[in-house]
Amino acid sequence: MKRKKILFVMVEGRSEETAFGVILGRLYPDAIVHVHVMHGDITASNKTHPSNIMSKITAEVKEFARSYGLRKQDFQEVIHLIDTDGAFVPPQKVHFSEKHRKIFYTEDQILTAYPDQIEERNKRKTANVNRLIETDRIWESIPYQVYYMSTNLEHVLVGKLNCSNREKEKFAFHFAMTYKDHLPDFLQFMTESPFSVDGDYLETWNFIENKDHSLQRFSNYGLSLEPLIQFPEELGPKTNPE
Repeated sequence: MKRKKILFVMVEGRSEETAFGVILGRLYPDAIVHVHVMHGDITASNKTHPSNIMSKITAEVKEFARSYGLRKQDFQEVIHLIDTDGAFVPPQKVHFSEKHRKIFYTEDQILTAYPDQIEERNKRKTANVNRLIETDRIWESIPYQVYYMSTNLEHVLVGKLNCSNREKEKFAFHFAMTYKDHLPDFLQFMTESPFSVDGDYLETWNFIENKDHSLQRFSNYGLSLEPLIQFPEELGPKTNPE
């Protein structure tokens, strides 16, 4: 029997793992899906810059491989899901608001008590993300691509911004329960919704980096899922879950 390879899915937090973990495991029966929680946004970290971000990401994969006695040949692909956090908007879209000690997003501006810090974060995140976009292999041979949720996961999945941690987990759990037994509906949701960005990989990234799009509800993750739509009969009956 042919040995299954690892589909390594990197995510920022537990809510992404909750939302996608079971679904992706069922979508890819010929692979072993591992959802790897980074516990933060590596693209926005002040310890990360374009010259070291790929080595940091590769280190995460290598450490997982070391823990399980794996080699790079055991990996099928690395998929990296990130939030845009409005990082690509021009500085004039970042507004001072004394009452917003915690960053507050709308679909056309960022409100914060610390605008200088957010502008620096946006510059750093933009530079790091652009480095990721131009990379198609890590650890020498493993295919790699990065996809976005804008402004963040909950914005894409349920159309809500500025959620509490409790709300994030609630929405993620509900999403997983809705689609885990309705995989064709999940594929349709991610690939055919109003937020699903059309175009090839680079075109979808050019789109999100323009205007206020990185604050608005968009995702290009559907691109990664499109090959699965060719074989809907393998995913079970299609329904319209409530």
